[in-house]
Order: sequence, then structure tokens, then C-alpha cells
Amino acid sequence: MHLGARGFVHPELIDPETGAAVALGDGAEGELVLTHLRHRAAPLLRFRTRDHVRVSFGTCACGRTGPRIRCIGRTDDMLIVRGVNVFPSAVREVVGAFAPRVSGHIVVRPRASGVKQEPPLPVRVELARDADADDSLADAIRERLRSVLVVQTQVELVPWGSLRRSEYKSRLLEHEVG
Repeated sequence: MHLGARGFVHPELIDPETGAAVALGDGAEGELVLTHLRHRAAPLLRFRTRDHVRVSFGTCACGRTGPRIRCIGRTDDMLIVRGVNVFPSAVREVVGAFAPRVSGHIVVRPRASGVKQEPPLPVRVELARDADADDSLADAIRERLRSVLVVQTQVELVPWGSLRRSEYKSRLLEHEVG
């Protein structure tokens, strides 16, 4: 994508983990941050796109000489399953509607590294404290996820207390190791 609108939009790259500035040079990688410089009657805001990009300079094959960016991933936990953007927080919201049979804790476990995933997307759903695993519950959750989020999932019901919890923010995305 060509990065145009010089004088209107100020692009920056940051390290997604630390927020530190990354020098904007040929081959530089980081999270793209955009600031609109000529927006009237509004505060100057830095917008974190959550896109992990690589910057290229020099003349493009089309003849344009401005910087170009290629999105090479995401810095948040969004996944793309057959062209559908899937946020684990949206999965959690759909699964939460099955309370009190489930605890509301989920973990999405993509099989492949990176943003793009092939269906079915593995989802672990924690049962409520005294609930028993039931195939009909797993099927109902899978069907609701398909109808609401338009994504095929593989739902695994796990016992109460088996998913990690955090005092601050629970991780909803967990990549398989090896």
C-alpha cells in the first residue's frame, strides 16, 4: 500500500511491546501509528492501527516514489479465518451467553503461527464449577459461534479451574507449542 497524504497524515512506527519509536527507514518493521495533522476542530490523536508493517522506500514498479507499507501481521490478538476477522474477546462474549453452564473463561488455540488460520479454530471452553461435559453443549456453542461470528470452531469443554486466570487481564489467545 502506498503511504500518501503527505502533510495530512504523519506515519510512525513503534515497537508494539514497549511503545518505543522505531526509525522509519527502508525495511523497518513495527506497528503503524497514524496522526492526522489537518483535522479541524478536533484534538491531535495518534491512532495505533495494530497492524505490524514493513516499510519500503524507493521507486515502485508503478512509478510512485513515496513510502510503501506491507502489512505482515497484527500486534493484537485478532485472527483471520477464511477471510473473517475473529477477535477472541468476541468468542468469549458469545460463549458467555451459555452461563451458568460455563464459567465464561475461554482460550483460543490457533494451530498455525501468524494471523491467518484454517478452520476449524480450536476453542477451549471452561465448564461451570459443578457442570459436567456434555456433547450437546459443545455442539450448541459451536453452532452459536458459527451463526454469530461466521467461523467454524472446534469446541473442547474443559473442567472448572483448568484455564489460567489473571488478576488483570486473562490471555484469550494461546499458541500451541511445537
